[in-house]
Amino acid sequence: MKALQPGLALLCLLLTAVCTDCQSWSLSVPHKISALQGSCVVVPCEVTYPGEAKSADEVTTIWYKNSDTMFSSKEQVDRWKQIGDIELRNCTLEIDQVRNTDAGRLHFRIEVKNLNSYSFKENLVTVELVDDPQEPKLNSPRDVKAGDRIFASCEALHSCPSHPPQFTWRNTKGLSHAQHQKLENGEWKSSSTLEFTPAIQDNDKKLTCMVEHRGGKIKESFVLLNVKYQPRIQNSSSCSVDTTTVSCQCHVDSNPESQITWRVRNREMGANITYQKGTTTVGTLQAAFPLSRNVLCLATNSYGKDEKSFLLPLHEKPEIHNDSRCAINATGLFCICFVNSTPPVDIQWQLSGTNLSSSITTKQGDMTTAILMDPITSSQSISCLAVNDYGRASMTFTVPKDDLMWYLFIALPSAAVLLIVVLVVVVCRRRAGKNTAEKNINYVNKKTSVDSEDYRNGEKSRYTSWEINEHQTSYDQDIYCNEHPVYGNTEELQEMPHEYSRSSTVEAEDIYANM
Repeated sequence: MKALQPGLALLCLLLTAVCTDCQSWSLSVPHKISALQGSCVVVPCEVTYPGEAKSADEVTTIWYKNSDTMFSSKEQVDRWKQIGDIELRNCTLEIDQVRNTDAGRLHFRIEVKNLNSYSFKENLVTVELVDDPQEPKLNSPRDVKAGDRIFASCEALHSCPSHPPQFTWRNTKGLSHAQHQKLENGEWKSSSTLEFTPAIQDNDKKLTCMVEHRGGKIKESFVLLNVKYQPRIQNSSSCSVDTTTVSCQCHVDSNPESQITWRVRNREMGANITYQKGTTTVGTLQAAFPLSRNVLCLATNSYGKDEKSFLLPLHEKPEIHNDSRCAINATGLFCICFVNSTPPVDIQWQLSGTNLSSSITTKQGDMTTAILMDPITSSQSISCLAVNDYGRASMTFTVPKDDLMWYLFIALPSAAVLLIVVLVVVVCRRRAGKNTAEKNINYVNKKTSVDSEDYRNGEKSRYTSWEINEHQTSYDQDIYCNEHPVYGNTEELQEMPHEYSRSSTVEAEDIYANM
């Protein structure tokens, strides 16, 4: 037995060496991997061999498809390359611009200088070709509120981690960042997270995530946003009034739809008709007029409210001003009619029930003016007739019978006024004659003191005009008949030029002629 012990020990040592050597050669690769045509595919690969790690110059890696050599680390291949660091026992392979010829079952072989070689024919990798990428998975809430901060994410699966897909978000503005996660069997998941704030304008828009893979193939997914927001009354809303009815229509943009109510004189009134068109709610009101000049529309939903006040136009029947009048001169008839109304009116002149067409009408604001000029010189009754939807008004003017009567109509009031003025002057002159001597004496006695006092105060008295007219006649002094209650204070009239006094008399006659 002792003689057999050294032999058994040597055999055990050899068997241990063989088993250790066998267990030191190993390979870790996926059994199957998908490759997008035109993109790239990265086959993860980890290899172990006995002893310490060797440099890249001492290790050769080879990939076969069946018996054909597809790649060798000692040769340059355009689309196939080893992207793993073999010195770290990483034999990861990248196939770029994947073609149909790249599909199939691959196996790996390693050759280590001064050690051994090993073909891993049992560790096959099946490369499956895919024509189109999968649609990205979009995670985003559909119902959102305008102004809230929202997060959305978009995920895409691929097998090309060296050139991950690019993400683009459309139809919204926000901040995004990408992440990449390694899965099993050479598959990766890339994702993009978007932070955005939806606006009212984003309602019913597609929030789209677009993914572009290596090679240019694109896939996208979207979600239709349902943005909730409070009512907004549109400028197209309005109210109108006819002769008996007020009609209002309110257009409200909101999501969800709004409930529309009307308020008149603090009394709430429901809409007569309400209908929905998209996000626009339309409510109408029809009621007897007049209700009030102010009509309030209130729109509400679960996210807020909006209101708008409508000022109704003030409608009234025509009113003819008293300034309206008619007159006849040598050229014929002249009439003017002023009418105030809302809305403006149509004015018609009538002569003995017959409409006259020779009228000029102007309208400015709520004032309508009509002017009639006609070569009529006989006695007639002229009527100004104003009509609108809310009523009518008329005024009749009687013109003089003939020219003689017309001039008497002007002259008689003027003569009466002139007679009154003459009588007043005569009375004043008589009173002035009795007091002339007394006034002159008083004037002489006071002249020096008054003048000195006036000049001493730095100004001239209004009575110094007497000094200039010291030798004036008693008739001139009679003008200053201050005792008369109406015509006494007329000292400025004394100094008026003769022409001015005459023109004033003429103007006065003209004024009284129209009485």
